Amino acid sequence: MGEVYRATDTKLGREVALKVLPAEMAASPERLERFRREAKALAALDHPGIVTVHSVEEADGLHFLTMQLVEGQPLDRLIPEGGMPQDRLLAIAASLSEALAAAHEKGIVHRDLKPANVMVTKAGRVKVLDFGLAQVTAGEEETPRGSELSTAMRTRDGIVMGTVPYMSPEQVQGRAVDRRTDIFSLGVILYEMATGRRPFRADSAAGLMSAILRDEPEPAVRLRSGLAPALCRVIERCLAKEPAARFQTAADVEVALQGKPEAESGRVVEHRSDDLRKAGLAVGEPDTKSIVVLPFANLSPDPDTEYFSDGLTDEIITDLSRVRALRVISRSSAMRLKGDGRSLAAIGRDLACRYVLEGSVRRAANTLRITARLVDAPNDVQLWADKYGGTLDDVFDIQERVSRSIVGALEIRLTPQEAEQLAERPIADVRAQECYLRARSEIWSFLPGALDRAISHLEAALRLVGDNALVYQGLGEAYFQYVNIGAASGREEEYIGKAEWCADKIFALEPESPRGCLVRANAQLARGDIHGCGRSLRGVLRVFPKDVPALQLYVHVLGWLVGKPDAAAPLAALLVDVDPLSAMSLLVSAMVPLFAGRFSDALEPARRMFALDPVTPVWRANYVMALSYNQRLDEAEALTEGVAAEPDSDVGTWWMGLCRAAWRADRAEVLRLADGPYQQAAAWDAEIPWALASAHAAVGANEEALVWLDRAIDRGMINYPFLSEHDRYLDNVRGDARFGRVMERARREWERFEV
Repeated sequence: MGEVYRATDTKLGREVALKVLPAEMAASPERLERFRREAKALAALDHPGIVTVHSVEEADGLHFLTMQLVEGQPLDRLIPEGGMPQDRLLAIAASLSEALAAAHEKGIVHRDLKPANVMVTKAGRVKVLDFGLAQVTAGEEETPRGSELSTAMRTRDGIVMGTVPYMSPEQVQGRAVDRRTDIFSLGVILYEMATGRRPFRADSAAGLMSAILRDEPEPAVRLRSGLAPALCRVIERCLAKEPAARFQTAADVEVALQGKPEAESGRVVEHRSDDLRKAGLAVGEPDTKSIVVLPFANLSPDPDTEYFSDGLTDEIITDLSRVRALRVISRSSAMRLKGDGRSLAAIGRDLACRYVLEGSVRRAANTLRITARLVDAPNDVQLWADKYGGTLDDVFDIQERVSRSIVGALEIRLTPQEAEQLAERPIADVRAQECYLRARSEIWSFLPGALDRAISHLEAALRLVGDNALVYQGLGEAYFQYVNIGAASGREEEYIGKAEWCADKIFALEPESPRGCLVRANAQLARGDIHGCGRSLRGVLRVFPKDVPALQLYVHVLGWLVGKPDAAAPLAALLVDVDPLSAMSLLVSAMVPLFAGRFSDALEPARRMFALDPVTPVWRANYVMALSYNQRLDEAEALTEGVAAEPDSDVGTWWMGLCRAAWRADRAEVLRLADGPYQQAAAWDAEIPWALASAHAAVGANEEALVWLDRAIDRGMINYPFLSEHDRYLDNVRGDARFGRVMERARREWERFEV
């Protein structure tokens, strides 16, 4: 990038550093632009851990910066073989994290963080240098859109920039990066300071890139015994391959280096808790421990008993999720790990979980044998293990003993309410419990006829135990699913009525039951009662703030349908925290910024959602929608190539076809796709009439667009800010007086929605 000289400022009588871009390099527009970019980046920062820029100058064809003179040594010259003394390492690490946090708060990502760009002064202070490859992130702390700094520093995806040994996986792949790429680079530096060697090594740049993408570094503690456990945990989490599994801010790293089990146990989660309290939701103490329960292996002679081992996994997750001091990865994410061949350390690291529970189930007729063990994943230490034998009648006791053993091993003190919940027996008869587990398996399979079989199992359970709240919850979910997945075939009113009947039965058994609230919320959503749906979901989350189905639905309601992004954002963060491998959870998180008009912020979570399941049309459709609102139509076209949408296609395929027709302004195609079964489905859905309104408006069919928009508001799509300002597909109708009247109705409903 240039040459640096020590110089004297004769006007002010001070010594400075001059960073000069040689004339032959200034002739390159790209080099000159990067030089100016560094100046703008540094000028925006004011922190003792970041070098200060005094001025930007040009003389005799030379371009140069006058900068603070930093006397000391680059960090790469201070790392001895075998690593640095821990006290000095931790002091440098804390200062470096603080400086990074200051840059990130200004929306600036360094992208070339390495020991050579970190100066340690004679007084032991840290100074971060060389922001020549910096860029502005698209996060919530971004420099205001349209600003000179934002324009100057933004670069195109697909270009690999940085210094290879310190690059993050997303940098190596040329993907878009954010502040978490600096956190990965920080992890490489910490590893090198701790051990004296880099975590990824190879004989060539290509081999090194491959290692960064695929290899797991050897745990630092194996190379140097006696390292502080807090430091080891920080290093491993910083080096997670997926950005979502790393610390999310440099401030988190700084807190974690102080020895807390999770950075989120500090002010970050306290801030999140404040946001949750403002949303009227109960919160416990900040999360201090985290666990993932791997699907119990089915070792039974009969493979058809897989539902039983999955059910045991599910019940233990449910038990542990009631403990507010414990962060528990949800069932939907845990089940994606079935058959995962990675080490427990790798799984824990990628999910940012300290502890992993694994086990097995062997069932032969009425006899059971269950094993379980709890592992401290980063240190590969078994904390607890046990074996249980008995009959099916013992399964409830075994489940409770496993859950209590985990709580005991993690030294968590239960509240009286949590202790009572662990001892709860929602279904006392083991035969009815088996029917319920079979039904749950069918409901989640989405296979033809599965809902009919689920209802048959649940009705059998009721015959065994009589009225039961948990069984009625399963029935209510099954009835709603007929409508939700479009399998009602004209019987929507019947199925919604049955779901409401189930909610009434639950409330008769358990007044104000969270189970009843969730079933009722689904029915209210189908009937277009968006206000009642919101109240019911808040009733669930006040009691069980980490209930994944309730969080998914409430974030969807707040972010997409209602347009309350400030209330939705902390819940979306909590949802991804406990359910990081679920396409649905990532979808609703992507929709929060998208339906607030921050289209670019929706792209990364939407891309991750699609990457989890690129086959199922509904996830592809939502990624296509996000691309279209970002005007990345070439990519959207590529994803819809070969998609033959028909009026009666599955909802994902139909939606893709409708979006494509809208951005192509293909009026005939919009009218063709609108003339079919989805006209009837729109009577029980808020999104479909909105999609039809936007598509018709995009092709100039304004009369139809306004009719569909009115229906969308009837069904609960009352996102007034998005509809009135941000939905570009509605531009053709915004000048119509009728649009103003429709928006006035949406505004009134939007304003009276409670959060």
